[in-house]
Amino acid sequence: MFYMLKKEILKHILIWTGAVAGLVAVFFLMYFFLWQNNGNDSRTYDIELNDADWKSGNPEAKIVLVEYSDFQCPACAV
Repeated sequence: MFYMLKKEILKHILIWTGAVAGLVAVFFLMYFFLWQNNGNDSRTYDIELNDADWKSGNPEAKIVLVEYSDFQCPACAV
């Protein structure tokens, strides 16, 4: 009787330890892949605009946003 009780307690301890270890692993992976930002993810591209391109805003702005779209594309036409 005592042996069976001890075996059940050990089984529950192992299950809970595995569950906690699994949760810790999931949170670690979420932090590592989703929330970690090292600040080196800046991309710049040299794009030349000519007079035929439609432009709006200050031409001397520090940040330039270039949008390419196609109104025949169902996602772009919205």
